Amino acid sequence: CFFFFKQKTAYEMQRGLVGSEMCIRDRYSVLAKSAKGKSLETLISTILSDSEVWIFGEALEMENIKNLKGTPSEPHLRALELFAYSNYMEYKQNKKNYIELNASQLKKLKMLTLLELATKEKTIAYGKIMSLLELTDVRELEDMVIAGIYNNLLGCRLDNKQQQLIVEYVASRDFKMEDAPKLFGQLEKWLSHVEAVEKKLESTLKGISSKMEEAANRRIKVREAADSAQAKALSEADQQRMIFQPQMQYHGGIGGMGGMGAFGHGGNRPDPDYGHQTLTLNLQNQPVSYTHLRAHETSLHLVCRLLLEKKKT
Repeated sequence: CFFFFKQKTAYEMQRGLVGSEMCIRDRYSVLAKSAKGKSLETLISTILSDSEVWIFGEALEMENIKNLKGTPSEPHLRALELFAYSNYMEYKQNKKNYIELNASQLKKLKMLTLLELATKEKTIAYGKIMSLLELTDVRELEDMVIAGIYNNLLGCRLDNKQQQLIVEYVASRDFKMEDAPKLFGQLEKWLSHVEAVEKKLESTLKGISSKMEEAANRRIKVREAADSAQAKALSEADQQRMIFQPQMQYHGGIGGMGGMGAFGHGGNRPDPDYGHQTLTLNLQNQPVSYTHLRAHETSLHLVCRLLLEKKKT
């Protein structure tokens, strides 16, 4: 199963330091300015035992602590450097170079060693941690990790099923000035990677923008073509209704009916008593050709004759 813990941001971690650890370190700095000999050794031992102090660079920069080098108190200086820059494995291999650490100091050094491992690996097997730190069981490992989480030193998940620690963030430790070029090189490498990703994103965004613009232009052209086709279709439909559905009115009789002439009674004038007849031609679905169109106007009506001839099929 997994144990989930709230991941804190770097701002939250630094804010916690401002409220607690920095105040404690300031108090120790004030005391260290006037401490000498055995009192200074006692002060260093107190700093190494304090569970709220995890940064030791300020103490190492103080002149009276630097002056411990080459004196009988030098093992205390080396122990302070051990907590600042090194780990539990170094202490086990070279115990004679340092003071004898008590239980709380050993526990603190193991925690610092765990932070060092977490900066190098994002997934750490339980077996590796327990072997390096000489832990007896998983419960002791879990207690150490939980203590580190509540002290804002690291954020992680304990995966008991896979027997591994999954790291999410780690608090920073002290580093030696001679390690600064290496750190700067890593920062430059990271910056180059960020710039490369930024350029790739810009290129991708430009490509997407160009494709979106092309798609918008295509939609406009399609819309214009559709509107044009619709207008043309409507115009042609109107023309077809005017051409193929004419209404033709004939006043008077039809030639040859009852011996009458074209205007009835065989005369040359229309017969008003004969009435009138309306003829509608609907040739919408029949292929035709125009052969002749003749029109003349009388004082009463406009007469149109449309002579159509069916196409040969």
